[in-house]
Amino acid sequence: VQTYLHASSLQQQVNAGRTFRETDLVAIARQVLSILEELPARHPPVIHRDIKPSHILLTNHKDGSIPKVYLIDFGSVQTTPSSGTMTIVGTYGYMPIEQCSGRALPASDLYSLGATLIYVAIGKHPAELVQANFQLDWLSGNSRGQPLYLVYGCVALSLWENYYHVNVGL
Repeated sequence: VQTYLHASSLQQQVNAGRTFRETDLVAIARQVLSILEELPARHPPVIHRDIKPSHILLTNHKDGSIPKVYLIDFGSVQTTPSSGTMTIVGTYGYMPIEQCSGRALPASDLYSLGATLIYVAIGKHPAELVQANFQLDWLSGNSRGQPLYLVYGCVALSLWENYYHVNVGL
């Protein structure tokens, strides 16, 4: 279903110079996580595979309230694990290593959310933060001083770490 939303993307808001406090990012993360929680439970299970700032919309809010968050562009969705040929879909810097090798999992979307939050918080594209071990070095690249401990679990390379830390963090 396609519906027009009077909303702007995180990317548009960053481009316009908006900065986000950690409390804003936690509120955004909670709403996206509630969407991500539902996707693998669908029949068939769904993996978005291309979460990034331009695919997260925020409604305009005037009174300081938390905006409603929408996850858009499900054109890259994977509904079942493929056997045989692989299609690599995603945006460099926002997709985890397993997705780069054609094996997207529900935790892959979690990583993409973490990379998105890092970009919005510190203003550096995740591709600029990748180290030789494929970890994102967002702590030393964080000139804005945003603590964002929440994202550690999202961008952990271990899938078990990534689920555990996000669930505990929220």
